[in-house]
Amino acid sequence: MRIAVAGFLHESHSFAPRPTEWANFLTPGGLPALQRPAAMMEGLRGTSTCAWGGITEAMKQGASIAPLGWCFANPAGPVTREAFERISAMILDALSVAMEEAPVDGVFLDLHGAMVSDDYPDAEGELMRRVRAVVGPAMPLAITLDPHANMTRQMAELADVIVPYRTYPHVDMLAVGTRAMALLIQRIKRGQPWAMAFQELDFLIPITSQCTMVEPMAGVMSQRAELEAGIVELAYCFGFPYADFPGCGQAIAAYAETPEAASAAAEALAKAIRAREASFAGAVQPAAEAVAEAIRASGPSPS
Repeated sequence: MRIAVAGFLHESHSFAPRPTEWANFLTPGGLPALQRPAAMMEGLRGTSTCAWGGITEAMKQGASIAPLGWCFANPAGPVTREAFERISAMILDALSVAMEEAPVDGVFLDLHGAMVSDDYPDAEGELMRRVRAVVGPAMPLAITLDPHANMTRQMAELADVIVPYRTYPHVDMLAVGTRAMALLIQRIKRGQPWAMAFQELDFLIPITSQCTMVEPMAGVMSQRAELEAGIVELAYCFGFPYADFPGCGQAIAAYAETPEAASAAAEALAKAIRAREASFAGAVQPAAEAVAEAIRASGPSPS
């Protein structure tokens, strides 16, 4: 078994004044610089990325890897046309070359899910569309997403399975990559896709209310884990509300053996989220009151 692996991650703020350029992927902070295909395996080795989690799981199961390149840039304004096209071209060229060299059985994409480019508000959906144009509609394709993703219907229809992180703050990328690769290999072996149900929710959640360690999101994620029992994957993305396009917001993609099971799980999770809508609004204080409270909470000033 041979699996092609790539990564292209960016969280794009539509209203930020500074665009995200090619150079920002060459010198990011906190994660490796852009990795071209030949250097990708060594460049990601030991990192807490979904791609490395997926690679290690694939090798553990005896699969070989066709590296296509990987990159990340820190959150900022939309990705420029030049950066999006250069990075997409790198990935697609490497994929075409890999398929000429030997059969590829599946594709694994490490994505963020909230990337906006100059030309494509659903930039990940566009990248996936281009990947599908190379590999065809039947090739098994798995993607990982940050839960701050605006998971679109286009993404859900192009992927065989989507696996988002379960945590914010994000601490489970390796585990998510491992799970996504295990599901991709399972999909390859079964020879046909699972049933999928997709739902969008009609309200936005502030980033400050998306922490999975406290309510109300902690309760949602607990119910999500319960509902996932008996199905393949229950992907829930909280949305990134600073991306200005119609696909912005929360979404659910459920995967199961039957359409009925997928639909039931998606609807049950959507119901649990809607029941907490008012709680997600949070509390907003006037600036003067918030500063005064912070001073009080900090304790007496040193003498």
